[in-house]
Amino acid sequence: MDLSPTTEKRPSNVDEKPDPELESGSISHDKRPNPDTTHVIAHDDDEAERNRQRRNAIYQRYRPLILGAVALVILGIILGSAFGFPLPEGTGYGDRAISVFGLFVFSTGFWLSSKHQSHVPWPTVVIGLFMQQVIALFVLKTDAGFKIFLWIARLAADFLSQAGPAAGFFFDPETTAKHWFFINVLGAIIFFIAFIQMLYYLGVMQWLIKRFAWFFFKTMNTSGAEAIVATASPWVGIGESACLVRPFVDLMTESEIHLVMTSGFSTISGSVFAAYINMGVPGQNLVTSSVMSIPASIAISKLRIPEIDEPLTRGQVVIDQGAEDKRDRPANALHAFSKGALFGLIVAGQIVCNVLTVLALIYTIDGFLTWVGKGFGIHELTLDLIFGYLFYPITFLIGVPRGELLRVARLLATKLVANEFVAYQALRDQHAANPFSPRAYTIASYGLCGFANLGVDYTAREACGVTDDAEPRLRYLDRVRTASVCELVSSTFLPFALVTQLTPHLGSLGIQIGVLSALAPSRGKVIARVAPSAMICGFLSTLQTAGIVGMLV
Repeated sequence: MDLSPTTEKRPSNVDEKPDPELESGSISHDKRPNPDTTHVIAHDDDEAERNRQRRNAIYQRYRPLILGAVALVILGIILGSAFGFPLPEGTGYGDRAISVFGLFVFSTGFWLSSKHQSHVPWPTVVIGLFMQQVIALFVLKTDAGFKIFLWIARLAADFLSQAGPAAGFFFDPETTAKHWFFINVLGAIIFFIAFIQMLYYLGVMQWLIKRFAWFFFKTMNTSGAEAIVATASPWVGIGESACLVRPFVDLMTESEIHLVMTSGFSTISGSVFAAYINMGVPGQNLVTSSVMSIPASIAISKLRIPEIDEPLTRGQVVIDQGAEDKRDRPANALHAFSKGALFGLIVAGQIVCNVLTVLALIYTIDGFLTWVGKGFGIHELTLDLIFGYLFYPITFLIGVPRGELLRVARLLATKLVANEFVAYQALRDQHAANPFSPRAYTIASYGLCGFANLGVDYTAREACGVTDDAEPRLRYLDRVRTASVCELVSSTFLPFALVTQLTPHLGSLGIQIGVLSALAPSRGKVIARVAPSAMICGFLSTLQTAGIVGMLV
C-alpha cells in the first residue's frame, strides 16, 4: 500500500470536525508517519492485493456454504476436545458441557451486541476460536506442549529469581528471608525492566514481535497496526504496545482503536510476570493464557465492533522504531541496561505515590458502603460482594464446579474492581486455607490473567490479611500497626504501578485512555467512547480462555 500523503485520510467514522489538512490531502509533518522511523515487516504487493480481493469475492459468493462448513469443523473440534478425553478425578462431562455452552453464550452475546452485525468478519472470529482451542489442546493434552510451556515458565522464574541475591545486598539476611514484596518482587521487576530495555537496544524484542505479528497479520486478516499491538501486549504491556505503532494511532479506525484497547485488557505483561510467579501462580498457566488471549481478543473485538472502513495499514505490517534524539540514545547495550534500571526505579517510586492516594479512596468507598449496608441489615456490603453475585452466572458458564461458584466469582470481582495482583493474592491465600478443587483452581488462574480492571483496590480483608470480626476501618488500622510499611505498600497495588509507567491514572482503563489520547489527541472522543466496551471485551476474553480450558480439565 502506498504511504504517500495523498493516500492517507482519516477514517470516515470519526465524529470530530474534519481536519482541513486531511481534507485537502496535505497532512502536516507531525501527523504523517515518518518513513525514517518506521520499519516495514510485511507488505502486500499489487498482485497480493488483487489475490486478496479475489478471495474476498469468492468468499462473499459462497459465504453461507463456507461458514457452514467451517462452523461444523470448529464444532467438531470443540465437542471432540470436551468429550473425547478421559475425565480427571472430580470432573464430570456435565462440567465440560457447561463450558461448551458458555462459549456459545459468550459468542452469541457479542454478536447480538455487535455495532455492525452485517459486517462481522466471520473468518477472523472462527480462526480466533480455532487458535484458542489448538493452543489449549497443545498445552493441556500433549506432553510436549505442557513440557515446553513448563520449561518457559521455569526458565523465567529462575531468571527473575537472580534479582533476589542482588536485593539482599542492601538488607540483612533476616529481612530478605521474610519475602516482602517490596524487596524480593520489586527487585525482580526493576531487573526485568532493565533487561528488556537492553533487549530492545539489541533488537531482540523487535525480532520476536515481528514474527508473532506477521503470523496473525496473515492468518486473521488484521491490519498491520492491529497485528503489532495485539502480539506485543503480552510482552511489553498496554502502554508500550501502542507506542510501537505511534505514527498510525491518529489515523486508526474505530474498530482498530477498539482492538488495540481490547488486546491490552486481555493479557498481562512481562513486567508483572515475576510478581505472579513469586506468588506461586503456575507460570505455564500465565504464559498459556496470555498467548491464547491474543487470538481471543482479536476475534471478540471484531465481533463487537467490526471494521467498516479501510485501515491505513491494511496489507502491511509497520513497526515504529522511535525518533529518539541522538543525545538520549544509548551508546551501547550496557548503557541501555543502565537506563532501564533507572526507569525501573521510577516505576518503584510510582508505586508509593499511587498507593498513598489509592488507599484513601479504598477505605472511603468501603466505609461508605459498610455504613449504607448497615442501614439495610447488611454488615459486609463491599464491592467484591456486589460484583461477586453479579458474576455468579458468568462463573457458572465457564465451568466452575457448583460448590465453588461464589468463591471464584468473588475472585473475578476482585480482579475487575481492584486488579489481578490482589485477586491472585486472594487466590493464593484462600487456596492455602481452604484448597480449591484442581478444576476450580485451574480455571480461576486462567480467568484472572488480564489487565481489565477499574483500579479500585478495595480488598481490606484479602490484601491486608485480617479477620472478619472487626470494622473495616479498625481491621485496616490493626494491620498498619503490625505490618511492615514496605509489605503493605508493595502488596496492595503493585501491578497498577507497574503498568501505569508514567501516566497518572487510576486503573488500566485510565491508563489505556491516557496513553492513546496522548498518542492521538484528535481521537479522544472515539477513544473514550469505545474504552468501556474494550474493557468488557478484554475481561470476557480472559474468561472465554478460562472456559476453553474448562473443556479440557
